[in-house]
Amino acid sequence: MIENSFRNIILPDLQHVMYQSYNMQDPGNKIYKANKESNVDSIEDIHNLINYNFTKKYNLIYPNESFSHHFDPSADKDIKIEIYKKIAVRYPDLNFMIIENDSIEVYNFKELKNIQIWPRKYFTCQAFGLSHINSEIENLDYIQKQRTQWFCSILGSANYFRSELFHWFIDKNLNKNNKISYICTNGTPKLDPDEHRALTSDKIEEQENYLKNNGLEKYKTLIPFNNFEKEILPNFFDRLTQRMPIYDCLFNIVLETFATNFTIFFTEKTWKSIFYGHWPLIISNPGSMKNLSSMGFLIPDYIKWPMWDDIPIDQINYRKLDIIKEQLSTLFSTQDIKDIANDWYPYAIKNFKLLQKMKNNNAEEEKEICRWILSSCNALSNKKYQYLYNTDN
Repeated sequence: MIENSFRNIILPDLQHVMYQSYNMQDPGNKIYKANKESNVDSIEDIHNLINYNFTKKYNLIYPNESFSHHFDPSADKDIKIEIYKKIAVRYPDLNFMIIENDSIEVYNFKELKNIQIWPRKYFTCQAFGLSHINSEIENLDYIQKQRTQWFCSILGSANYFRSELFHWFIDKNLNKNNKISYICTNGTPKLDPDEHRALTSDKIEEQENYLKNNGLEKYKTLIPFNNFEKEILPNFFDRLTQRMPIYDCLFNIVLETFATNFTIFFTEKTWKSIFYGHWPLIISNPGSMKNLSSMGFLIPDYIKWPMWDDIPIDQINYRKLDIIKEQLSTLFSTQDIKDIANDWYPYAIKNFKLLQKMKNNNAEEEKEICRWILSSCNALSNKKYQYLYNTDN
């Protein structure tokens, strides 16, 4: 497990507070246990910060993550902002440094002088997705130059907007020449890894999940849907590691898990689109495509994604999904897939290589985070910790 390097900064007047200190795949295992002697504490939920008793001059708050484990967002972005503001107001004489994996804008705290936010960039490529493809991440040979299918879409667990997208695929017969999966497992996390998003043998639960999430009775018998694999593995974690036959697809239409909580959070669905060499069409919270692009991934405008990227998906008058459907329909009917595929291929290779570098980029960012923490604590000259940010290391 590669843990956060800044966790090694132990100073008398610095308090570490880590939240979400458990492992989803092994809930009884606290990944980082509290160490009171080193001023390192852990709490299970970010909401517990409101009642936490801060006593140190400097306080470092961050989610308890590593490149071997990650966690789904524990709160919407707006809720996080309010929590951080409350503790800063409650302790005006103390200083707070918050390392945030979410895209929380610093300007939200411009009136508060005792709080700093580091909006972490490269750790947002959650290792949960990367760790499941890491064994073969060195191999570029799988990425195809020629593509025979416009898109694939692995929709996963049942979701209101995924159902809407699925209906469009079926209504327009797009399932005939593209690769689509919508198995409609229950998206609610379960503590038992064998039960978490497991596929049932009789299909009844999946069909009920579908109907509860904007499903249509006329399409119920199609669920669980998969038109490109002979067998759907019942275990969720087995499905994550399974290599799928989707290299011949050009686009990957991803409707992300947390698309309505204004939290930019990429699951393995997004990272696998890069891994397979697809053009990543990420439908999620406002700014998600832009966030991906800001990490260096190249997303040419075969469709005009900047037009809809900042639009929320769950507001009726905007109809983000309708804009995307219209753009895709125009692309499919007016362009030659061979021309787009040939143009896309060098971008796919560059994006794949950037994915390979993601851990290194994270390590470089952590050096700057360590420098920031030590500077904020007036301890940059402490030789004990200079190795954490020395660029020669």
